Amino acid sequence: MAQGDAGRTALNFFKLYIGDYLRDTGELTLAEHGAYTMMLLHLYATEKPLPMGKELYRLLRAEKASERAAIESVSERFFVQIDGKLTNQRAAHELARAAEISVKNQQIALSREAVKRARSVHEPYTKRARSVAPKQHLQTPDTREEKSSSPSLRSGEESLRLPEGNLTDVPPADSIPPCPQKELIALYHAKLPMLPKVRVWNEANAAALRARWRWVLTSKRADGTPRATDEAQGLAWFGEYFDRVAASDFLTQRMRGCDLAWLVKAENFRKVMQGNYTNQECLQN
Repeated sequence: MAQGDAGRTALNFFKLYIGDYLRDTGELTLAEHGAYTMMLLHLYATEKPLPMGKELYRLLRAEKASERAAIESVSERFFVQIDGKLTNQRAAHELARAAEISVKNQQIALSREAVKRARSVHEPYTKRARSVAPKQHLQTPDTREEKSSSPSLRSGEESLRLPEGNLTDVPPADSIPPCPQKELIALYHAKLPMLPKVRVWNEANAAALRARWRWVLTSKRADGTPRATDEAQGLAWFGEYFDRVAASDFLTQRMRGCDLAWLVKAENFRKVMQGNYTNQECLQN
């Protein structure tokens, strides 16, 4: 992949909302559709404004007069001139948002690495303290260290299965790391930029998020392995949960009120996990 500003990976795809596109381009000819598409592709690929005149014709390989006329028509309707260059306002907005998401993803990755480094330094001292601790007879052995470090959320049918009982009815576990509210909110913003941003996060929302976090860190899959055993695996699990939401056209485009607070409520959380909002399920309903 090409590298953008400040070492950021350049955008190599863009979202095309078909309904919006057809609504705004319903009067275009076939040649104009082609010109518009090629101009957007170059704009997103280079993340720079387009040239004008003969240089633009050469860039788009427009050899015929009809092709050049199509380029001029599209330029007038969908592009604006800034300092002798052409740019599209929607594309500029999407590029700016992609840059913001990239920065947030980098921050999340750095935060995870910092947590791992801190634990790697602290862990030897913790194990040494346990090894010299006096034995306590007639005590139930501590098996918490025997938990598997398997991946957080498996793909396929198995990931759609839920344990029996209420999501909030979770057994106590002293070793659960505290819920990283800020990191999870940043992860939500990075994974689901099309949904409303978190402006205010009250105690009710924080309590719901803690309950979901506790469930992920204490529940097990159908094969008996834990979903997550530490903060890094918990964040990875929620990242894939948000990916599942992003793949739902209903949740991201048609439903009103879908935000982080809605997604972490017990009943809504369960429905997303059960696949109630997948594109195929919504079509059948």
